[in-house]
Amino acid sequence: MKKTEPSIIASKYAKALFEMCQSQEAQETVQSFLSVLTKTFHNSVKPKHIGNKKLMATVAEQLAHEIKKNNAPKSISNLIELLAKNGRISLLPHIEDRFSKQKDEANQISRGIVYTATQISPESVAQLEQALSKKLSKQVKLNAVTQPDLIGGAMIKIAGWTFDDSLKSYKEKIFAQLKN
Repeated sequence: MKKTEPSIIASKYAKALFEMCQSQEAQETVQSFLSVLTKTFHNSVKPKHIGNKKLMATVAEQLAHEIKKNNAPKSISNLIELLAKNGRISLLPHIEDRFSKQKDEANQISRGIVYTATQISPESVAQLEQALSKKLSKQVKLNAVTQPDLIGGAMIKIAGWTFDDSLKSYKEKIFAQLKN
């Protein structure tokens, strides 16, 4: 039997789960539970132990407990039960990622990262999101990351694009021109 890539299998689970969500509120609820369960998974399993069936069964029990404790929707409890039954509980992080991407696509949201040399204020991030939303005709959500080697300015990566207005890039361009 041909081995299937985990991301392909996860995409199918995520798609089925997404199709069960009739409203944006349901999507948010499912996303929230997937996030909590994925954190529980990551806290319980080291990457080198993912193939250990006994450990995966224990993790599945922990996830089932988490579901009951937090009164998760039936779709989530069914998902975990199905993954455990099929020995695929290790797909949970992939499913969360695929579900999140599908939700963003359906709601016309682009996520990106803004890199700055120093910490940027939430107000500045909001202004950048607003400007990029106009430019891309989609809602934009940015995650701010401090990267001191940029020296100053900012670099934004979103939707396959990189906007680099950092002093580091200017410095590199000047050095390249001086070499020629």
